[in-house]
Amino acid sequence: MEPSNPLALIAVGLIALTAALATAAALVERLRALDPIARREALVTSVALFAVAFLARWSTAPHTLVHENHHAYDYVATAGLPLAEAALLHGVPSTHRLLAALTHRALSGAHDPVFALDVTLSALGVPAIFWLAARSFGGRLAGVAAASLLMFQPHALFLAPTEESLNLVVAAAIAGMALLQTGVAEASRPSLVAGCALVAVAATAREITLPLAALAPLALLSARRPPRLPWWAPLAACAALGVALAPQLFAILAARSAHAESSALVSMPHLPFPGDVGSPILRDRVLNRYWVGWVEPYIPFWMGAAMCASWAVLSLRCLVRRDLHLACVGLLAPVVAVAQGGLTANGWFPSGLRHELFAMALCLLPVAWLYAAAARRLPPRLLPAAWLLAPAAALIAADRGGFADAAPLPMAMEYRFVRAALASMRPGDRFVVLTGPDIHHIPARWVTTVRPDVRPIPAEALAAGAGAGSGGPIWLVTDRVCALDRECFRNPSLCGSSGYEAPRPLGEVVNEECAAALRARPWRLVRSARTCAPSPGHYPQPYDLPPRRRCATLGLYRWSAD
Repeated sequence: MEPSNPLALIAVGLIALTAALATAAALVERLRALDPIARREALVTSVALFAVAFLARWSTAPHTLVHENHHAYDYVATAGLPLAEAALLHGVPSTHRLLAALTHRALSGAHDPVFALDVTLSALGVPAIFWLAARSFGGRLAGVAAASLLMFQPHALFLAPTEESLNLVVAAAIAGMALLQTGVAEASRPSLVAGCALVAVAATAREITLPLAALAPLALLSARRPPRLPWWAPLAACAALGVALAPQLFAILAARSAHAESSALVSMPHLPFPGDVGSPILRDRVLNRYWVGWVEPYIPFWMGAAMCASWAVLSLRCLVRRDLHLACVGLLAPVVAVAQGGLTANGWFPSGLRHELFAMALCLLPVAWLYAAAARRLPPRLLPAAWLLAPAAALIAADRGGFADAAPLPMAMEYRFVRAALASMRPGDRFVVLTGPDIHHIPARWVTTVRPDVRPIPAEALAAGAGAGSGGPIWLVTDRVCALDRECFRNPSLCGSSGYEAPRPLGEVVNEECAAALRARPWRLVRSARTCAPSPGHYPQPYDLPPRRRCATLGLYRWSAD
């Protein structure tokens, strides 16, 4: 695929480069302004928060894919692609895909380097939210509350070692807001430039994240401007941000016109709602009950309730005191994040709830404010306990994260099955690549990325006698698409009330491209695995690629002319 707007690709690259250079300059300037004790304390705090967050994410959650429809393989198969192609998503350049491609080049030979990238980005969001909350709410206790909740939040833990692009949004947007506040409060132009650039990186992470550019003016308004900072400096920063994002906006509009059917480009946000509604228009077009706080185990109900309650209390506080600065970051920024996350209304946990990852992070800000405000009213002898309560609650949430239940999700099981199958092959072996009319099988691009010494061959060549009497063994994997009910996938109403009942009984392999490949050779089954949909009600929808039956069988087949 060629870039639909080369200028947008150049702009994305310049935004990412500017963010890296300006952030380094702003941090150096900030550290030099501190006395040695404060500088040491800031460094130790940031490094410690990042290290604990990184270890928690790397060690607790399964390293796997979470995107549906197999397009997740494109995220991890960028090693051999030109940067222009690797950075595209629906014809729109993406900073996350660009960083993933660069990470592949830097960590060549590693096991899917995008996982390491996203764990790092996810962990960076923890010290970032610490400083944002501490500066916004006037104390480090608020920072400790926000950082601990995000550090061990099950949703954030689970999505960190995956290919999910919202990890970049969490790190870049939160750090950008903190730097924008610093730039206004301390009249620091490097901080203003770095903050705008990081917000732009977050806004260009995907085609649906562009509305997050609204966080920049909110962050600027949340900081009280000192007399030495001219009024036009924040205004110029926002204007520069708009100019930088203009090519991306035009690329998104062009992609929206070319891909009008894409579910990733929905025009109306879905709003959070804690239950079902009778009206199909409201249920399907406006309301979304699978918002943060309503789907366990990834977001515990108590955490969602705390988000809503603290947001309501903070609203009353800002209304009574007419505190616009506090409202901008504590109230309006989470609203922007929730509305942006609701732009994608389709799907179950990987395809729906994952879009609320950033909203979940920002909704922790009102919780941190309320927590710190309540702690200030405690007797002095109880104040030390307040520093431990938030981390303890976060650890309890992490312990109930349900990662053992998440590991056998169909997409994760298939990824591990095919990964193990490729690892068992020898150099020179051949791998059959299946093609489908609309839903893609395991792509050849990913196969050659994982095993460049294994040669993919098209399934159509099997019927023509390709490979007979020469070369190494030929391998065939029947993936979940082989059991896919395409009618059900296109129209979920055909699937039955629980999402996977078959409209008519058929065998495991039901799609013609898989059946034709199995007929073409006398295959020997080497390995198999069974993936089943989770129980109804455990996830918003029980299966992302719905099979004709509740379970689908993955198979690894071998054929050799020897």
